[in-house]
Amino acid sequence: MSPTRLLAFGLPFLAGLALTACGGSGGGSGGTAITLPLTVATGAPVEGASVQVIDGAGATESCSGTTDAQGVINCQLSSATTAPFLVKAERSGAALYAVIPSAEVARANITPISSAMARKFAADTGSTVESLVANPASMAGTSSAQAEAAVNIINSIVKIVAQQTAGITVTNALTQAYTANTTDNLDKLIHSIRFGGDNSTLTISIPTATGTVAISVAFNASASTAETSVTNSTSNVTADLTDGDRITQTLTTFISLVGSCNVNDQAAMVNLYDAYSYAGGVKLNSGRTVAGWVQKFCEQNIGSLSPKMVETVARFDNFAIVRAVVENSSKQSITVFVGMKKVGNDWKLVSDNLPFNSSWKTRHALSTEVQSNGTKKVQYERYLDMWNDDKAESNYDALLPTKIEVYAIALKDMNGYSTGNWTTLMASAPKMTFLKDLNCGTRSYRLENSSNCSLFIADSTIPDIFNLLKANDFTIAVARLLDSNGNCMNCNSDVAKGNFPESALPLGKAYDFSEIFGATVNETSLKSGVELSSLSSAFWTQVKKHYATPSASAVNTFLSRIGSASIGSSIEVTWDAASLAPNRQIEGVWGGIVECGIGSDWTEFNEPNASLDLTENKWTFRHPSDGGELANSSYLSFTIATRFTESEFAFYMNAPRQCRS
Repeated sequence: MSPTRLLAFGLPFLAGLALTACGGSGGGSGGTAITLPLTVATGAPVEGASVQVIDGAGATESCSGTTDAQGVINCQLSSATTAPFLVKAERSGAALYAVIPSAEVARANITPISSAMARKFAADTGSTVESLVANPASMAGTSSAQAEAAVNIINSIVKIVAQQTAGITVTNALTQAYTANTTDNLDKLIHSIRFGGDNSTLTISIPTATGTVAISVAFNASASTAETSVTNSTSNVTADLTDGDRITQTLTTFISLVGSCNVNDQAAMVNLYDAYSYAGGVKLNSGRTVAGWVQKFCEQNIGSLSPKMVETVARFDNFAIVRAVVENSSKQSITVFVGMKKVGNDWKLVSDNLPFNSSWKTRHALSTEVQSNGTKKVQYERYLDMWNDDKAESNYDALLPTKIEVYAIALKDMNGYSTGNWTTLMASAPKMTFLKDLNCGTRSYRLENSSNCSLFIADSTIPDIFNLLKANDFTIAVARLLDSNGNCMNCNSDVAKGNFPESALPLGKAYDFSEIFGATVNETSLKSGVELSSLSSAFWTQVKKHYATPSASAVNTFLSRIGSASIGSSIEVTWDAASLAPNRQIEGVWGGIVECGIGSDWTEFNEPNASLDLTENKWTFRHPSDGGELANSSYLSFTIATRFTESEFAFYMNAPRQCRS
């Protein structure tokens, strides 16, 4: 599978809703229909967001339609009308939340600040926002007073930060008049200062002229303690409220150039990148020069793209990790994470700086296979795919490291990462170590203490990193490259900042078995492999929430064909995206063949140019060689993959075959 699809642009770096009560009346006792004008914003408006409201009685209702170009939608509620209200606005897996104490509220802005209010509210009620959304009935035990208390304490912190660091007044971040993408004070604050954290802590990352000041406030802190802590932490701190606009401008400029990608556009795209300089001054991104990478990216002919959501999700020193939802002309969208670095007064995209092409993923693999005796098996595995290929541009083979040490940090913990943090991280043992091994062919590496060249690393092999992946939606894998003498090849030369490695890739959440399959099948059995015919219709219904599989009968028919003596030179693979849970994205389809008589070389099929090319629920695979017969193979594999929170749910249809004499 080629990693040079849209997902790869701008790999992360370490070292890459206004709610206005309207009409109707009333309120908080429930039973009376209300209309809520909603605006979703991260500073810039969020277009195309779906909105869900859960009320204080546990009733859930979805707004009709999605937000417009200004992030606005009028939401009519007829059942979810009892205060307090928990609101979730989501676009392609990126969510914002708010808790609204009363239906009488004049305005409630759904922003990263209101998300912090919702997380504080959930923590005070002994829950999390994710749990409240997943189990709406648990909202029935909450009160408007709890919602009001959560809103008030976050508001008091926001007021201090705004006044003390920027000299601006914010009266109420939840309810004051606010229009996204403007120059008013609240918009500047939301666009530049990062209000985030997890389910127990509020983190505030304040950009300054010289870096980022980070503040953490535990949700269980008293109001007076929190206010005193924030007041002391922001003393003599001056916020740069132009950062947010400049970050967004760089990213939107890059996206605008993708449509044409002519020679001048490519030169401009290269200029928007910052890359680490190896010996000799060569600057790389995924095994190519930055110019070579941009050219390869443009060859995919992705077409015009437009940003629908841009949000800074982590800040540290002069770096930021930005989440962007982009949409093509066919209205298909995908979420990407982009690393950015402040260079002088400008913000630039950051290369992954790796001298080899790579695509590291948390993968939930559901495999179907027709065996030589005709038996059809289904099996589940969860592993890290640490795929790499050193042949992106072969003239950089000399820069391949002897050893790759992989460290990991939860994305939520990236905010405010400083010299001390980096020093501590680098002093700890790496989560994984890979050794260069030329016997592994183009993959070049194997896991330390293993003779196996496979870079599919099972969860049981590396439990420490999987525990981290289970606990967090996003984790950053930091790659430290060492030469034959043990010297770091990609470390920052600034000793004062910890000499940290300037290469990283994102890893997604590792979901529990029950989250994917529910109670439809026994975990031990599915991991060992069960017969296709033994699986119930309930299993396939549950599976389709995560995997874009064909129907059970279609899978059976397809497996029979690829296991037969006659296949032809091409075969069409179909899948079902309609039954996927909301915001699961089709990442791609791919496959390959091991032909008889030529050893064990793997040859990839043709595949779509990019994730956003998949406008139909089908794809035709053709034999890699003109006129070749698929039946003349010792192995065939076809994959349909979806993606959510950077995790991949890959559905395989495979056939080990007997070669014809």
